[in-house]
Amino acid sequence: LLAMGVSMAVANLGLLLGHVPDPVQHELLKQLVDDPTPAHIARVALLAVVVAPLLEEAAYRGLIQTLLGDRLGRRFRWGIVLGVAVFFALAHQSVVGWSAMPGLLVLGVVFGAAYERTGSLWTPVAAHAVFNAANIAIALTLIER
Repeated sequence: LLAMGVSMAVANLGLLLGHVPDPVQHELLKQLVDDPTPAHIARVALLAVVVAPLLEEAAYRGLIQTLLGDRLGRRFRWGIVLGVAVFFALAHQSVVGWSAMPGLLVLGVVFGAAYERTGSLWTPVAAHAVFNAANIAIALTLIER
């Protein structure tokens, strides 16, 4: 909710400045809205709710955050969480609108903090899956019937 709220606040700021953001910020979700067939919805859901959370969290939190934490030590853990979150957000810039970037940064911090607090990769994987599922549900509501 925090990440979505930040993205909405940035989008509203953009509106005040005269920029009208696309209501669907992710390229995969735009494809879903353009082709809402059951088979396509199933493919997008599998990729976004299962594959992406597993692969991305294994890479960002499981590999990068863990390696940096091991190398730099626990006293730098929140700086590492922030740095990995920046990397996470920047890695998505080719598929999301500009107003989604601050929300993705917040999301990366939340996922990194969840990993730090629980010590389990399953926590950010589950949170990532829920976030992506919520975005799919929102995108599906935008489909003209």
